[in-house]
Amino acid sequence: MLFPPGVDSVAEIHWDLNFAIEHANTIIGWQRNLSKDEMPPRWMWAFADELEIWFDEVELAREQRMGGSTAADEKMEGNALAKEGVRQQL
Repeated sequence: MLFPPGVDSVAEIHWDLNFAIEHANTIIGWQRNLSKDEMPPRWMWAFADELEIWFDEVELAREQRMGGSTAADEKMEGNALAKEGVRQQL
């Protein structure tokens, strides 16, 4: 079991353990969904500001590889919720 001794529920775990588990899940998501060149370097994983810059650059590189935005991308830009969902997957 992942919980420390004496803890029986998710509601009882300390915030820092919960944060570490969530962060690990985020990194696993990156490893599953990003190519090796899109994966941020390990030193950067703990720095949200650096990650934001990194993923902005990844998004720009994808657009350049694909020859600019597609009609589907332009439609998605109009939908703020869809755009936010795509960003969360990165």
